[in-house]
Amino acid sequence: MAGFVKLIGPTGIEFNSVDIGDSQGGVRVRATIEKADAFKDKRGRNPVDSIVVGTVTEVEVLLTDLTLTQMAAVTPGAVMSGNRFVLSTAVGTSARDGAQVLILKPIINGIKTTDESKWLNFPLAYPFVDAEMVFTNEDQQIWKCTFQIFEDEATDVIANFGTVT
Repeated sequence: MAGFVKLIGPTGIEFNSVDIGDSQGGVRVRATIEKADAFKDKRGRNPVDSIVVGTVTEVEVLLTDLTLTQMAAVTPGAVMSGNRFVLSTAVGTSARDGAQVLILKPIINGIKTTDESKWLNFPLAYPFVDAEMVFTNEDQQIWKCTFQIFEDEATDVIANFGTVT
C-alpha cells in the first residue's frame, strides 16, 4: 500500500537535467479539470451531465539568484554565447516540440532528496517566462517562469508522483 503524499516545504527544480536554481515565494502546481456541460431544453439551465474535456496543468516558479546559464535554460529564444545571455525572438516555436522533463525534488534537511519516490515528475513541460527586473535598493530580482505541462500521448501521462520506471 502506498504511503501518504507529504508535499510540504521547499523544493529543488530541475528542467531538462539542469538545476534551475532557487525559488522565492514557492512553487505552485495547478491542475484544472476542464468540463463541458450538457443540457436539455426541458431542464432549463440545469446541466444534465458534465463531460471532462481536458486537464490543464501548469507549474509556476518564482526563481531568484539565477546564473545566466540557468536563465537561458528556462527562457525560450535564449542561448548562451560564451559568457553572454543572448535573447532572440521565439516566434513560431512549438511549445510541445520543445517540451522537456521538469522534476520537483523536495528539500529535506536543507538538501534536495535523491529519493525518487518523493519526486514530482512532469515528462513534457515548456517554460513561459514573465520576467520583470526591477532595480531598486529594496526589490529582489525574480524570474517568473510558468511551465505549461503537456500530456505524453504515448503513455497518457501528465505527471508522476514517485519513482518513474
